Amino acid sequence: MNRILLSAITLLFGAVAFAQTPTPVVITATSVIASAKAQISEATAGDTITQGNLLYLDANSRAVRADADASAASAEVVGMALSSSVSGAKVRYVTYDPELTPGGTLVVGEIYAASSTPGGFTTISTPITGNYTSVIGIATSTTKMLFNPMSSGAQVP
Repeated sequence: MNRILLSAITLLFGAVAFAQTPTPVVITATSVIASAKAQISEATAGDTITQGNLLYLDANSRAVRADADASAASAEVVGMALSSSVSGAKVRYVTYDPELTPGGTLVVGEIYAASSTPGGFTTISTPITGNYTSVIGIATSTTKMLFNPMSSGAQVP
């Protein structure tokens, strides 16, 4: 599935004018809803997680809020939390969903990525020095996205 998303991104970069400034998505936690087509996993939380946070798995396989400017590992998004949790408790998260409702207002056709705010996501714009690029999906409507996280592991110079 990541090849499909990569192909779509490649096509869109040539056809869409992106915002010059990243626009963080403000989410309503209780509005984050996976579709019936979603792939869902569960892990033990490694910190306090709010429904809608983007997650990565730490060295102990605990779910922790993803952060694009902390390290390549912390920017490797594995999913979006479908429940809130505290450290040590279980958290459910979506790993892929062609019709995810992420709980915020989206711009149709815009590509979204992990942000430097732990757990947050933003529109893609000019790459930010020091960040690790982790695309999470493309908005298919103002309320839904094709959610398919893909991390480059590369830090923007």
